[in-house]
Amino acid sequence: MAFDSLNYSYDLGTQTYNSINYYYSIDSLAGSVTDFTTGMSFEKRWSRFYLGLDLAMNRIDKKEGYQSGVSFTWYLTGSFDYYIYSALYAQYEADRFSIHHNYKMGIQFLKNSWIESSIGLGEFKGFSVNKGTLLYNMPDDIDWRGALCIKHLLRNRFEISLRYVYLKKNQEYIKYVSSGFDQNNFPTFEESLFQDNYNQHLFIFGLNINL
Repeated sequence: MAFDSLNYSYDLGTQTYNSINYYYSIDSLAGSVTDFTTGMSFEKRWSRFYLGLDLAMNRIDKKEGYQSGVSFTWYLTGSFDYYIYSALYAQYEADRFSIHHNYKMGIQFLKNSWIESSIGLGEFKGFSVNKGTLLYNMPDDIDWRGALCIKHLLRNRFEISLRYVYLKKNQEYIKYVSSGFDQNNFPTFEESLFQDNYNQHLFIFGLNINL
């Protein structure tokens, strides 16, 4: 995802430029096409508690990234009626290390049907895999995300879900502002860095198969 913009005005009478502003995204050269993304999860149950291990890797613009995390799920009643989930992830991508964490709470409101809310905090860069619920590959930094999901289990094997995800994102830009003109009457620029915060809304349909 790149952002490049040049805004200016030109005075024909004096043949000079006025109010020149040029914006350039420092993420413009970052890869935005995922060659592949893959991940897997392992879980071990102890009574009402589940301990999980998640592993993932991807390849973006000929650069590989790796993610690993541990998760903890507590089924409060010993059944699947209510559960609380937390996870801590570490990610290494393009010589950059980051950490983020996720929290979920789910309630069974009908037989084999659950409603789930979640929030993710920390730094997400490039991609994030969490049991296949969200694959994300953008050059922007994600400050945090929230989600609401309805899922249904068919024949105790196929899980279908509809998920709404809200992402609060951040991207840095370099801004060039005209500072005068050189001997050839061509504008010179001063450089400054600023951040652009914005939001994104996603709807994701999911299908998970329990083997």
